[in-house]
Formats: sequence, C-alpha cells, structure tokens
Amino acid sequence: MFFFIVSLAFHLMFIVSNRIIYYNPTDTIFHLTRIVGLENVWQSPVNFTTFAHHGTAMNLFYPWLTLYPAYWLYSLSRNLVWAYHVYCWLTTFATMLISYWAFHTLWPKRERAIVFALLYALNPYRISDIIARGALGEVIAMTFLPILLVGICQILRRDPRRWYILTIAMVLTAYTHNLSLLMNAVVILVALLVTWPRMTDRKVRLLAVLKAGAASVLLCLPSLLPMAQWSRANALIIPSAQRVYSTPLGQLLTATGLTDAFTNNIGLIFLVIMIILLVFSRRLNLTDRVLLGTTSLFPWGWLAWTPLIKIQFAFRLNCYISLLLAYLAAKNYPALTQPHRPWLPWAALLAVAGLMVGTDLTMTTTAYARAANRQVVLTNKRLAYLTHYYNHHDYGNAHYRDHPSIIDKNIFKLYNRRAWPRNTITPNTYTIRIANTSLTQAVFTIPVYHYAAQRVTVNHHASRGVLNKSGTTDVLIPPGKSVVRLTYHYDRLMLASAAVSLITLISLPVLIRRHII
Repeated sequence: MFFFIVSLAFHLMFIVSNRIIYYNPTDTIFHLTRIVGLENVWQSPVNFTTFAHHGTAMNLFYPWLTLYPAYWLYSLSRNLVWAYHVYCWLTTFATMLISYWAFHTLWPKRERAIVFALLYALNPYRISDIIARGALGEVIAMTFLPILLVGICQILRRDPRRWYILTIAMVLTAYTHNLSLLMNAVVILVALLVTWPRMTDRKVRLLAVLKAGAASVLLCLPSLLPMAQWSRANALIIPSAQRVYSTPLGQLLTATGLTDAFTNNIGLIFLVIMIILLVFSRRLNLTDRVLLGTTSLFPWGWLAWTPLIKIQFAFRLNCYISLLLAYLAAKNYPALTQPHRPWLPWAALLAVAGLMVGTDLTMTTTAYARAANRQVVLTNKRLAYLTHYYNHHDYGNAHYRDHPSIIDKNIFKLYNRRAWPRNTITPNTYTIRIANTSLTQAVFTIPVYHYAAQRVTVNHHASRGVLNKSGTTDVLIPPGKSVVRLTYHYDRLMLASAAVSLITLISLPVLIRRHII
C-alpha cells in the first residue's frame, strides 16, 4: 500500500490531466503508435493502419510483450492518454515492488529495502525518460534491472543454484528492449571478469552462467529468431548510434544541469549520494568500492568512438549508475530503530519518499516551463490522427534512403508515373484497386516497405512483390482492373520458435525442482 500511494503521488497529476506533453524530437509518439499497433499482433507482425500505412514491421523488430498491458488498458478504455499514464504509473509501482524484493533478497533489512525501492524507482534519470524523452521501452527495461542485480550476485557471489533469477531478468528484458538486453549481457560479462580473480567454485559458477544463458536463449526464441531471420533477409534502417560523452563537472554542479530533464544526468540527489559514498569510501567493502567506481566517477567519455557506440552506450549508462548508487545508498542507510521512538524509521522513510517525489515533480514542472516553445500537447483527438500517420523510418528497408520521396510523399506509380488508386487498409491487409489501361503487364509501385516474408495476391491469385530501389514494393499487374492485396503472417519458423519456448517454460521449473539442471 505504501508503494501504491507513493507511486500514485507522482503520476496522479498526469493521469487526471487527460493530456500528454510531447517534445520534438522525442519517442513519445513512437511508443504511443506502438501501443495502438498491437491491435493485430497475434495475427501478423505488421500493422498497416499505423506508421503512415507503410507496413513497417515494428512488432517484429521491437519487442512488445511487456508493452501489451498498455494496449489492454487502451482497448478497454479507448482512451490512449489515460492508458499511457496509467501504464507508466503501474510500471513505477511494479519497479518499487521488484526493487524491494531484490534488495530484501540480498540483504533482509526492511527499511533499507524500502529506501532502495524509493531511490531507484523515482531516480531522476528514469523519470526524465518518462516525461522528457518518452523512452517507454527503456523505462520498462529498467523495471527488471534489480532482478538482474540479484541474479548476478547469486551466481557470482552467493548461491549459483539460483541461476534462474538471471534468466528471468534477461527474458523479461528480451521481450521489452533489445538495446537493454545487449547492455545487460555486457554488464554480466564485466561482472564475471571483475569477480573472477577472487571467485570460489569457478566451474560451478561458470556453469551456472551458461545455464542461465542457454535457458534465456530458448525462452527468447520467439523474439530473437524471427528478428534475426528478417534482418538477414532485409537491409534495414536501424537507430543511429550516439557518441559517448562526459558532462563537465561545473555543469553537473549547477542547479540547471541537475534539474533539467533534458540533460540525461543522474540528478542532484544521486550526485549527493555519490559524493557522500566517496567521502566515506573507506567504510565500504571491496565489492562496494568497485560498484562505486563504475558509476559517474568513471570517465565514460574515454570510450567515445569505441565498439560500445554500436549499442548506443551514451547516457543509457545512467540506468546502471542509478541502480548501483541506489543500492549502495540503501545498503549503508543507518538503522534508526529506537525503542522509545518507534515512529522514527517510518518518519525517515516518509521523508525519503517526499524528497524523491518532490524533486521529480519539480524537475517535471521545470522541464515543462523551459521547453514551452517546443512543447506539443497531445490529446486523444490529436492522437487519433498522429498514431496512424506518424511516419517513422526505423526498421524500414534501408533502400528508402536512396529515394525517400516514395515513402515520405506516399507516392504510387504505374508505368513509372504517379498513380492515384483506391485503398482499403485494415490492420492485417493493404488492398489497392488500380486500372492498367495498357495492353501489356505493368509494374505497379506501392509505398509499402518490402520485407522478404511479404505475401501478395493480384485478383485473388498468388503473386510476388519485388524490392525496388526505394525500398518499397513493386508488383506486376495485368491489363485492366486489378485488386492487389498485401499481407503478412507468422511463418513456420516463428511458430516453431514459440513452441520451443513454451515447452521450455513448462519444463524448466520441473527440471529445477528435481535438481536435474
């Protein structure tokens, strides 16, 4: 109930506002469109009614399973703004519960576990991801980082028989955010290398890592295998990388830099926590010193233009920095239990909650005020248009870059000249009615991205779509009137991968309980 109230205290102002504040360029509309696009996700990896009707295979290349509750809220209410805000609130609430469980599993101290949950779930970087960047995928992925921390600690330092905790963290992340999954893998590798010199029972622990990895791969096949298959068959537009950079210390220490949701930093409270931990670093054990050294104290800017840039490793490191600082702060949180002052621990916890919520609300209102000139207010009426006509190019065919006008201007072509056919678009099908007035077959260009798994019919007979130089679809149509229909379906490989994962999910608990693995 405590976490329920605290999380609602921050999100209530958004839920009752019946609007979403959007800043250009951010990912807010992108993720809102993804939510709407989940309407037909169980039937097809492509929704033709969203992303400007260009047939982007977003549901295949961007994991969606943990986002589906947001669509469920939307389908029940038909209110996208309300569904989005309620889902963000529930994500914060879930982050608090998971964080409490994670810390309490490692250190069974109730007060410290609550402090960790408050600090991590309400950390400024996570809140800026919600209100400024609109990075919903990363926000959801951060929910599972405490589970990752427990899984790593169990395998490398404690009980390697509990390797399945790491599997749970990786699987949940795999069905949420690809970049976070890759970053988690790097974190696991770094943790393994750092702890290796002092590690006991190396063979047992290394085997536990391999078990967790193998189980994760099997459980993630429906997400990873089709994506790999389509990526191999199609040259894709992928999100661009950003350079790793360091923020000057002077800028970090200014109130502007620490309360601005657009600077992607750890925030004033976490900077103070880091300084306090640094001052009292002699009281920390070796493991905690290593964790402290991997936060913002490490000169991550040195890694600019290294292979790490391939996974957009810039400000996303703040996810892990916030996690470790919250963990170290909670672990060193003083015990305030006193026989003659039983109210003191709860008063302190309320103060921590009030400080975090107050800071986050201040950061939110400050961000709204400073960015008023590029602020767009999204209402349900406006989103009804934007979520269908938002033209997003990520994961489209890479040939789009050579001739972008076909997609950007939604141009149909017949005889290599612009045509104006009649369209009927549903989530699962894209139907075009066109008349070929010549006496021979003609090439008909459709402004829909071409993927290898595309299915085409012409006048109800199977045909074939061909990739053209603009990354869209060419279809050969006969003389006279034609009805061209484009569809996608989950192929046998996708269904087989889902079956393997389902069998693994059912059998894994039995095998673990019987100590077979």
